[in-house]
Amino acid sequence: MKLEHLTELGGIVPTALVPQEVTWARIDEETGEEVSDTFKVFVRRLAYIDQERMFRMAGLYDKVDPDDPDAEALLNEVEQKSINAALIATAIRLGDEGEETMPYETACSLKPTLAQAFIEAVHRVNHAPRKKKARSPRSNLARARAERSGREDDRGSKAESDAS
Repeated sequence: MKLEHLTELGGIVPTALVPQEVTWARIDEETGEEVSDTFKVFVRRLAYIDQERMFRMAGLYDKVDPDDPDAEALLNEVEQKSINAALIATAIRLGDEGEETMPYETACSLKPTLAQAFIEAVHRVNHAPRKKKARSPRSNLARARAERSGREDDRGSKAESDAS
């Protein structure tokens, strides 16, 4: 395998931002009416290094020394971090051309419905291929097929014996 071939196969993540339309539906706090806004954001395709950045941003790589007198406070701080906010801060870009980044702290303060709309946009751009589920031989579908197959075999055997 050569780097050129790996690149051709899509193993290297392109750096171009991908424009995505986001619709944010919510209840207007003043009128109580349901409203929605649709706007364009830009989404970064995520590379391997971005996973590490998100984990660091969310405090998941923080090591806490149990002998540290502040260990409990540090653990509570780490537990309050959000991997989804880190995902938004890493992948979502705003502005006319995607030049504006969102700080992690701002992503933590988003309304849940807006955060979900951003996460959906990130998943549209950075989707993972779905694996087909292997069916267990004990699954209901597998048993039904086996039973159907067995009945068809029985009918065929009966038809052969009737013909003799």
